[in-house]
Amino acid sequence: MRAKELSAAITEFQTLAERTLEAGDLPRWADPEGARVLARVWDRQRILGTSPYVAADVPVLLGIVDQWNKISKTYLLFTAKPGTVPNTAVTTIRYQNELARGVDALMHAMAAVAEAIVPFWESLPDKDHTTVRRAGIQNIRVGLVQTLQEVLTTMRLQNFHADNRRILALAIVETAGIISRSLSEADRTAMAAQVTATIQALPEEEGDWLIPALAPFSQPGCTGLCAIN
Repeated sequence: MRAKELSAAITEFQTLAERTLEAGDLPRWADPEGARVLARVWDRQRILGTSPYVAADVPVLLGIVDQWNKISKTYLLFTAKPGTVPNTAVTTIRYQNELARGVDALMHAMAAVAEAIVPFWESLPDKDHTTVRRAGIQNIRVGLVQTLQEVLTTMRLQNFHADNRRILALAIVETAGIISRSLSEADRTAMAAQVTATIQALPEEEGDWLIPALAPFSQPGCTGLCAIN
């Protein structure tokens, strides 16, 4: 993993944002310079590396999740007039090119945390399986469910473009294996139902992009993060 590279990329993003904010906007994917900077920020393959993720990776991965989440919220909660309440229905559509790519990176980072937290937990002596740590595990599961729900809801928005739906669909499909093993059976069943509802709500070709995610969310049993209570 290359957390330092992400920090450098975010610094470059912030420098660019200082300039674009003078014109009342954030760095945009449609702008060549914005696309270059954002591609560097969300270069998940370079920044995250590849599975398997191990216990020692947990602190770094949590930091990456936090930074990518902050960038996405910068777009989602943006308002050109300081002090006004953000209209997320507007910003979700306006910044969909940026948010789709940011959420893709974020989902892969969250899946990496879900993978690494299992060996981390298993490496701890029983006395360190504290109430606080168990609450942290539950928070990870809750965050996964909330993120999936938000992504599926976003995919169903009328003015969300097909190419951005595809980015989100692939993010779900690519992370479904580890995420499904992190959820309780009840949450898994609920997510399978929501994926099915989204498939049915989209044009057939676009809905088909999500079909590979159904099998992982339909698997019975409880292993991995699911088994940690």
